[in-house]
This record gives sequence, C-alpha cells and structure tokens, in this order.
Amino acid sequence: MAEYSVKIENLDEIRRAFRKAPELMVKHLNTAIEGSIFQVERTVTKKGYSNEYYQNRTYSLTRNWVSMFETGKGTLYSRMDYATYLHEGTSRGIKARPFLADSLKDDEKQI
Repeated sequence: MAEYSVKIENLDEIRRAFRKAPELMVKHLNTAIEGSIFQVERTVTKKGYSNEYYQNRTYSLTRNWVSMFETGKGTLYSRMDYATYLHEGTSRGIKARPFLADSLKDDEKQI
C-alpha cells in the first residue's frame, strides 16, 4: 500500500484563524443587521415624507425612530405611540397603513 504525506505550511496560523472564525462571523453578522435596520429606517422615512401612507404628523413620526442593536438582533421602533395605530389600524375607523411592512418588502433584496 502506498503512503502519502501532506505537509501543511503555516498550520498554526490556520488553526488560529479557525479559532477566530466565530468571533469574526458575529462581527460581520451584526454589521449586516445594523445596515439592514438603517436601510429600512431610510425607506420608512422616505415613504413618510411622500405622504403616501399617512397624513399629518408625518414629520414627527418619521423623525422619531429608534434603532437598537444587540448581538445577532436589531430592533427598529417609533417613539410615537400612534405609529402602531397608523401601521395596524384600529377598530374605530383608522385604516391600516402598513408603512413598516411595506418598507421591509421594498428593501427585501438589499436586506
């Protein structure tokens, strides 16, 4: 039976790189999540200024977004209580205007 020997140069460096891989992956994942949240925020703001989804209060609603980031998680929300009512609608006559859901759909490929 033939014997083969393979010599891997810089094996210690390769091992160190593999040990760092999870840390680097989390870093890049968090960067992607942050970029995605900011993309959606820009789209929501743009839609708000076009007055396409809601009337009045447009400026205050679109300028009061908060972006929060944790490891592996990003959250985008409005500090305005009525943003939920505008987005989801109410049983008392406010028609749903899903500006956030529409923005996510518009940005799907970029996210």
